[in-house]
Amino acid sequence: MSTVLNAGVGFLISRAAGVLVALAAMAFGAIGMAAAADPGVTDAEVVIGAFGPLTGPSAWIGLSARDGMQLAVNEINGNGGVNGRKIRLIFEGATTPADSIAAAKKLVEQDKAFALVIGAGSTGAAAAADYLREAGVPTYNIVGATPKIREPFARNIFHGVYPDARKLADFFAEEIAREEPKSVAILTGSYELPQAVLAGLQPRLAEKGIEVSTLQTFDNGTRDFTAQLLAVLQADPDAIVFLGNAAEAGLAIKQAPELGLTGKPWVVDVAAITRALPQVAGAASEGVRGVWLFPHFHDEQAQPMVDFDRKWREAYGEPAAGRPSYIDLVGYGDMYVMALAIREAGKDLTRDGLIAAWEKAKELKPSNMGPFASDVIFPESFSAEQRDGNTAHSTVEIKDGRWQVLR
Repeated sequence: MSTVLNAGVGFLISRAAGVLVALAAMAFGAIGMAAAADPGVTDAEVVIGAFGPLTGPSAWIGLSARDGMQLAVNEINGNGGVNGRKIRLIFEGATTPADSIAAAKKLVEQDKAFALVIGAGSTGAAAAADYLREAGVPTYNIVGATPKIREPFARNIFHGVYPDARKLADFFAEEIAREEPKSVAILTGSYELPQAVLAGLQPRLAEKGIEVSTLQTFDNGTRDFTAQLLAVLQADPDAIVFLGNAAEAGLAIKQAPELGLTGKPWVVDVAAITRALPQVAGAASEGVRGVWLFPHFHDEQAQPMVDFDRKWREAYGEPAAGRPSYIDLVGYGDMYVMALAIREAGKDLTRDGLIAAWEKAKELKPSNMGPFASDVIFPESFSAEQRDGNTAHSTVEIKDGRWQVLR
């Protein structure tokens, strides 16, 4: 072979090798870039997506979750952010189960959110559960008590103020049994949260020897409880248990005396315990009891609540009746818990790093971020096996027209 030919072959081989090296370097660089920056993270910000109902009968849940979260985000960003990054919150309205799935997909696939918050209550949490497990995006369920978001277990899904509905049912059964009734009537909503609590409550009542004399169901947003209350009147139970939201509970309790249903103690679930219930039910609500998940919400003189109410009013103005609600506290407090987990994950923020840091977190509360934050929730702790951050609770009762903490 001639010297010229040999030189040509050598040049071609050398050039081909160079191209391969360049391509390999490009591929390695692309992989490195992907590993270094998960979606929703830049040097300047981290994007958090959230969804919940902003219209319809459950709109108070989504509106309160959104406003509480944004209040915390503004406060965190105003005090330097998290590890030098500001938080950007994108909140999608989601009224129906289908809306919740669509919102979760949009936030993950289009908006490229780094992590998600479910501010949709149990119905939205149940609907989006399978997609969120499959997507693997770090997700914080801050309102939904439904077991459907908890089983099967997913390492990427954490739960905040609201424990599992079955744990709520334990608390609830203890409170119902406190007055030693032999029988109870249960009025329950047909939607996700009351049905989840009911499923856990019935066997616990049976264990305590308490008979369910009648079980009456109503739809979300019901305003006339005549049929259900007449059935309760006929059953003549020792106590009445109500599983539903505050607007529903207030109307049912108000209508009961009009139908001759008096002298029966009422025990309501956590969704009904808002400042609006005694306003709706009036004098008929005196003595109504329930199980509660916050340390200060009904103590307007407690410093965390004084500070929180001031901050809320400065941000949103004079509140409508029932606002700020306890879901405002959920959104605010749990946004801080997520921010603390992000801080613990470090400057080189990845989704895997956040999940690993979060599942080791103990006693997280807003003031861990700084003295500017208000401790309006119980501290939350997590582990590799335990994703329900809060199991603390108290007993409340309506006295003199307002909720008061008894225990």
